[in-house]
Amino acid sequence: LYRLGLENDDVIVSLKEEMDFLKRYVEIVNIRFGETISFKWDIDDTLQDCGIIKMCIQPVVENAIHHGLRPNGYKGNITISVFRQDENLCVAVQNDAQDIDPDVINNLNEALKTGTGHEENKVGLRNVNERIKLIYGRKYGVSIECSKQEAYVRVVLTFPCRNIYGSEETK
Repeated sequence: LYRLGLENDDVIVSLKEEMDFLKRYVEIVNIRFGETISFKWDIDDTLQDCGIIKMCIQPVVENAIHHGLRPNGYKGNITISVFRQDENLCVAVQNDAQDIDPDVINNLNEALKTGTGHEENKVGLRNVNERIKLIYGRKYGVSIECSKQEAYVRVVLTFPCRNIYGSEETK
């Protein structure tokens, strides 16, 4: 896993490479937690050649496990979805969440949007968000959605949808 992460100095990799890295991380999680965490993958295969920031999804999955599933004894479901929304590439990481405070989610979204509220315990999402905004611009980044009724938290990473092998957008 670390060799893949450090293999080259590329900041931007293909979605396929990032998913291969993430699947190796999930293998390690499965060894650690066994069958208590179920992973579902919903990836639009037509987006495999889109460029994405290297090692940006793994911290979000790690947060989903430790902040979303820990209160339930590290038992539950995590869904990783990749889809196109207009001209954007979106990566969503959703976890079961039992105890959701919408005000906390709203405050997190505001902090991510404005770059304020640098709490020490919110480093992972903040770092991913800042990397996305630094490389792609302020209109991209991280947002959080939740539903108390459906008991989930979903973190969405938004990137421009660009083919890594050329400057044209993917179709």
